[in-house]
Amino acid sequence: MEILLLSIKTMRLKPFYLLLSVSVLCMLLFGSCGIFKKKSGGLNDRKQLQHSVLFVEAFHLKMIGKYKDAVELYTFIADADPHHSASRYEMARIYAEQQNFEQAVLLAKQAIKINPANKWYKMLLIDIYDRMGDYNAVVPLYQELIKEHPKDMMLYYGLANTYVQQKKYTDAVGVLNQLEAIIGISEEISIQKYQYYVMAKKNESAIEEIKKLSEAFPQEANYAIAVGDYYLQTGNFYEALNYYISVFERDSSNYEAVISMAECYMRIGNDAKATELFEILFRDSTVDIDAKMNILMYYYEVSENDTALTNQSYRLLEIYQSVHPDEAKVYSVYGDFLFRDKRFSEAATMWKKVTELDPSKYTIWEHLFVCYDEMKDYQAMTETAKRSIVYFPEQPGTHFYTAYGYYQQKLYRESIEHFENAADVAVFNKNLRVQVLGYLAETYYKLEEYQLSDETFDKLLEIDPKNNWALNNYSFYLALRGEKLDKALEMSAITLKSNPESPSYLDTYGWILYQMGKYEEAEQYISKAVENSTEDRALILQNYGDVLFKNGKTAEAVAQWKLAIQAGGNEEELNEKIENAINE
Repeated sequence: MEILLLSIKTMRLKPFYLLLSVSVLCMLLFGSCGIFKKKSGGLNDRKQLQHSVLFVEAFHLKMIGKYKDAVELYTFIADADPHHSASRYEMARIYAEQQNFEQAVLLAKQAIKINPANKWYKMLLIDIYDRMGDYNAVVPLYQELIKEHPKDMMLYYGLANTYVQQKKYTDAVGVLNQLEAIIGISEEISIQKYQYYVMAKKNESAIEEIKKLSEAFPQEANYAIAVGDYYLQTGNFYEALNYYISVFERDSSNYEAVISMAECYMRIGNDAKATELFEILFRDSTVDIDAKMNILMYYYEVSENDTALTNQSYRLLEIYQSVHPDEAKVYSVYGDFLFRDKRFSEAATMWKKVTELDPSKYTIWEHLFVCYDEMKDYQAMTETAKRSIVYFPEQPGTHFYTAYGYYQQKLYRESIEHFENAADVAVFNKNLRVQVLGYLAETYYKLEEYQLSDETFDKLLEIDPKNNWALNNYSFYLALRGEKLDKALEMSAITLKSNPESPSYLDTYGWILYQMGKYEEAEQYISKAVENSTEDRALILQNYGDVLFKNGKTAEAVAQWKLAIQAGGNEEELNEKIENAINE
């Protein structure tokens, strides 16, 4: 029933005690004035006049917050005149505000006994009982007032709300039925009855109430849509369609009805009809652009593995773009679909348009960088990332992707400045800073600036001392240069401890031992690396051949070098090794 609750306008009654302020003021202005006109049991005119003056003074004291003084005067009047109901009423109000409910009830009852026809005295007693939570005492008072004032709507609502406080929802509905019999079908009454039925979990009765409203007020589309939503939720799709269609026929621009109709058609398997309805909606430029976006997000979720729905999605996207050609959101969601479907070049075009229309959305720039990476278009990546720095100089990603684009183009010198900027900006982002320092260390190594490369690896390992990628590459580079071999062996051992079966880590550890002249021990590790490797085998096979040769196993070494050639190794270098080994 949650859909129904959202679909109709709810009407909240003000708490009844808030209405008393106006009512009480009227009573004071008119009811209390009767003191001056009406003889009080056996009192002469002089006494009545004296009490009237005291009453006004007491009221003044109450208004300025001097409640104790006011009560003393009211008490004097009440003691002197046993028929003075107004003084008892005013004292009851003061005690009620002070939460002295016992005294308040006593005085209110006295006022009612003196003047049982006074509606406001009973209303005050209702308010006091209500504050006390004594709803059983409230009910008969309301019932008595309704008999005395059968056309006062607020009394019916008050009694109904009291029944609701007692969770007597059926009784509450019964009271509103009495009121409806007097004034006829009312939106206000029906909505209240609907809410009471929902509270009572009588869903069928609740929807019947909304049906009644839909028939009585056909111009209010929300009621028909609410009924349709109920049937949609309960799986009665064709009945739901009838209500949605009735709204659509009266107002074809009601996009809630269109969306609901389309959902019905989808539920019964007629996706084409649903898309046809959505096309009507999408062509209407007055329909909220975000409503259309939500529909497309639904298609995004359901269409990935459905060719027909995918084609329908693109039809809607084309309309969306043609109707809203200057809206960045349009190109953003269009790019999402294209990227999902691996249409990277088209996706990049859409997202580039977003950055032109609204460059303030950083996530779109990142989508664009990733798209260029998929396309291997690193020149476009660099150009775009450099442009994004203007808008987001504080975002490390803008500097990183500028550098990464240069790096992939082998423009290592150009990438350094941007990697350094990215590392500086990413000072509070540990993972990204580690990644940037890794690329920077590799860049320096490729430029043969080994000291800077080593220093950068050291910085990285200060932040993340167990980073296996950095430990492995750093130690391998040291081994290739034959430098700091003890440090290299120590770092490589850490990687093997975390993953002793890794062919890369085994090969690095074995190669360091090779460079240290420990050929037999090196053979053990590199042979295991060969056994465990399934890809990128050329270098491992070449290293294995080298260590076998050093151990005097020439034939086996030649065999491994040949395998390395087959695996894509440097043929010229490996053939030279083979020739030299054979000729020795």
